[in-house]
Amino acid sequence: MGRVENEMIASGPAEIAKSEVWFNMTAKKFTQRITNRCRSIGRLCRNVLAAVRYGADWTISNGNMARLCRSVLAALTTLVVRTNVRRWKKVAREKEPLWDERNRIIATFIPEASSVVDLGAGAQTLKRYLKSGCEYQPCDIVKSSPDMIVCDFNSGIYPSLSRRYDYVVCSGVFEYIRRPSEFLSSIRQYGKRVILSYNPAGQGVATFERLANGWVNHLTSQQLEALFATNGLDWKLIWRQDNSETIYELKSTHCRSGF
Repeated sequence: MGRVENEMIASGPAEIAKSEVWFNMTAKKFTQRITNRCRSIGRLCRNVLAAVRYGADWTISNGNMARLCRSVLAALTTLVVRTNVRRWKKVAREKEPLWDERNRIIATFIPEASSVVDLGAGAQTLKRYLKSGCEYQPCDIVKSSPDMIVCDFNSGIYPSLSRRYDYVVCSGVFEYIRRPSEFLSSIRQYGKRVILSYNPAGQGVATFERLANGWVNHLTSQQLEALFATNGLDWKLIWRQDNSETIYELKSTHCRSGF
């Protein structure tokens, strides 16, 4: 009995030391999580205040208080909600969205008999503008048709495609992507070329207006093009609207053929 008691006494301090180490590590992790959460809340509050401040300045110049309220609500939704599914359900029902002209322009860069996958297809209006013989595959967060492949990029849910396409189209999508680099890295596998539209920051649109539009990233043209290069994509600017939207054609640098 004496030996057993001595062993228990000897092991006691070691067990206590282990418990103290475990407790300290757990407390440190918990404290770090609380600190990170507080920082996130702080950033959110600063963004909200910035949205209200910019919105007030912007609305005073436009003289429309009702518009301010709608815009601030939209901006706050952008800051808080990962993906505004309600908005995209409405878009999927529209026959001719306000931005439909962009799809018509994109279609002019796609040759006849091409296979096309449309990421963020919405109302699928791109399909009507494609040249004869083109094969079209829509992908969107809302399953508005039987052939629609459902995806949610901001949740990391990308479409599972059984083949590569001639063209991957991202029309009016990239502004709503919270992890742009991850998005580019993921979609390059879907096809030979990517046609991507984007409204760069610093093109006459204030940050508040971008948030009110639901746009979650704010890249300048230079930052966007640097992001292409970082993800191994050659880029060519194929269309630009004055002080506004741009359309790029992208190709993996691993491909031998040029533009």
